[in-house]
Order: sequence, then structure tokens, then C-alpha cells
Amino acid sequence: MVSGRSRIGYAVIALDGAGSQHSLRYSGGVGKDYEIFVGGAITAIPFTLFEIWTRFADNQKQRNPIAIHLLSSLPAMHRWYLGTWGQVFSVDMLETLLRAATDTLGILAVPIVIASVALAISYRTIDRRSAMIASAALGAFLLPFVLFTNAHFVHIYYNTGNAIFLICAVAILITRLFSTGHRQAGWNLLALTVASQLIWFCVFYVRDIRNPLNRPLLAIAQAVNTRTDPGGVIVIYGQDYSPVIPYYAQRRALMEPDSVPVPDDETLERAHRMWAPQGGHPVEAVVRCKSQMDRLPEFDQIFADLDTHISKQRIAGCDVYFVGNGAH
Repeated sequence: MVSGRSRIGYAVIALDGAGSQHSLRYSGGVGKDYEIFVGGAITAIPFTLFEIWTRFADNQKQRNPIAIHLLSSLPAMHRWYLGTWGQVFSVDMLETLLRAATDTLGILAVPIVIASVALAISYRTIDRRSAMIASAALGAFLLPFVLFTNAHFVHIYYNTGNAIFLICAVAILITRLFSTGHRQAGWNLLALTVASQLIWFCVFYVRDIRNPLNRPLLAIAQAVNTRTDPGGVIVIYGQDYSPVIPYYAQRRALMEPDSVPVPDDETLERAHRMWAPQGGHPVEAVVRCKSQMDRLPEFDQIFADLDTHISKQRIAGCDVYFVGNGAH
């Protein structure tokens, strides 16, 4: 597998090369070296900021016993975020792109794409400048899938960040249809796109808005908020990175995620001292939901021992242990 930095490097080189050729073509030749240098420098700014932020984030992760397993330099993290070249050229990639297009253009995304291409070819409405902008927008939409392949496979919400570029490409075509006198075709494509998006939203998202998947966890958050002090900490198992309980309980939380490749012995060691103060703040509650740690007999025994001297409540399918005011 080619490393993540190499793949991003290829993208930077390609973008820089395309920008340099464009500058040479429209600036009269190599005499405009200054403009090319400025263009390259501007291109380098976001990648420099990205590198600075990555180094800062890694420095912060090294201070956390769990986050230290998430350093950007680790091969496991490269695979997690970037994936492999095999994934780039896979059926899963086609399915991911189809889902991204559907989330952006709605349930009729495929017919809209086909109709857009057909209209652009039959009416010849796209001039050179519009074609370049539309191509750049489509490239910006597709590039994140190539750079951060596995992340887009696992978390579909990443697609939202670059959806605006696909919308931009369709908007350019609709605008050109109107400006070149093909108003009926423009209205038809616009109405089809809006209707498609509204249908997709109503079918797949309104239900989640009305009845969020994590709504039962609000009962745990309310109980924690009521039975712990504002300065207290809660320890949570089985909720990975979900902020629902800490956010609505308005409490600090130490969460043991299942998705982080942490050795079992480290997790068990922290479980044995789960009631130890965190950053000078007492641990006043422990929430145990179903997690990967349940497969370890020693983990079950830790909570069996807690059951003998700490009362617990069964809320939303999770066991919640309270000690209050750091009494343990």
C-alpha cells in the first residue's frame, strides 16, 4: 500500500501541475514566473496549515492513554483514514459514490446525472470557461474519496463536506441552460433536482429527526445530571465516541471506545481503577452499556464486585452506578 502522505502528495503535484499549465497557457508563456510562484505558494498554504494542525493534535494525543493509539503516524491510522488503493478501485467505492450522490441530489440522483450529461451534450450549452469550473467542482467532489477512502466508507457523514461541489456543478449547467435560452430544460432539471432532494429528505431523515436513534440515552443523561455534582466525572463504556450522555448530562466524561485498537490489558487496568479521580475531579458515576469488553471474564468480574457494594440502575439497556460526591 502506498502511504497516505504519498497519496496526498500525488494529489498536490497533480493540482500544482494543472495550475502551472493553466498559468502558462493564459499568461503568455514562461515569462510570468512570478504569477506561477504565487499560485504555487497559495496552493501550499492549506497543506502547511494541515501539517501544523496534525503535529499539534498528535502532541495532545500523546498526553492521553487512549488517544496515544490514534497518532497520525501509526500505520493503523493510515489504513483507517486513507484505506488502500484496492479500496479506491472497488465495488465499495462505487456504492459509496452512489450513496454520496444520492445524499446530495436526492433519490433520483442517477437520472439527474444522466439527464445533465445528455442536456450538456445535446444543447452544447457549456462554454470553455463553464466547463473548466464544472470540471474543477466535480474533481473537488471526487478527490476526498480518493484521499480518505476508508473514512468515507465507514462514516457517510463525511460526504456532506464536499457535497457542495456536486451541487455547484449541477448549478452551473442549470445556469447555462437559462442563459442560452433553454429555459424549459433549465426549469425541468431544477424542479427534478429539488423534488428529488425533498423526497430523499422526507423518506430517510425526517424519521430520524422526529425520533433520534439515541433518544433513550437522554434518560441516562438526566439521571446523571440529577445524581452527580457539576464538578463530577462519569466513566462510560459501550458508547464509543458518542457525546450524547456527557453533553446532555453536562458532565465531564472518560469514555472507553471500542473502535480504538487498545490492548485489553490496558483497558482492564483502567477498569480496575475507574473510580480514581480524573484531573482532580471525582468520578461519581459509571455507565456500562454493551461493549466489546463484555467478552472478557475479568471485566465482568470487576462489575460483579461493584454490584456487592454499589447500587445500580438499569436505564435504557445500560447499568448506571452512582456513588455521588466521590464517596467511593
